[in-house]
Amino acid sequence: MSNKLISQSKLLKVLSVGDLSDRLLINLIKIKNIGGECICSLKEEIDILRDVISYFTSELSSDDMREFKEVESELMCVLEDQWRVLDLIRDKTSTNEERGKNAVKAQDINIKRVELKNKINFLCGSFVEYKKYGNQNDCRT
Repeated sequence: MSNKLISQSKLLKVLSVGDLSDRLLINLIKIKNIGGECICSLKEEIDILRDVISYFTSELSSDDMREFKEVESELMCVLEDQWRVLDLIRDKTSTNEERGKNAVKAQDINIKRVELKNKINFLCGSFVEYKKYGNQNDCRT
């Protein structure tokens, strides 16, 4: 393995600012919904993620930064909706039919989640994420 420094542009591409934002927002949701002794660790990770995201978005224009914030806000809403639907799937009192319908909703929500993460990735110059669902012949970005 080489000791060469990896360029910022290569790191930006593979670290995926969309994934970093997704992880940050999920941790915020966990703090709100789970609490307990994991909060300190989650808060530490949130602080680091904010620093890393800030580093990678520092070169964005003011218009791109505004769009980044809007997309991140929309991603938070999608993740909160996904959390709620996944809770319904895990609900022991729901029927198999209800769980099945909610599983389809969760997949649809995840498609929207990937679209938003890819908007962030595109804005920041990261690689986009590809997913394939069901019988599709093409990958979705």
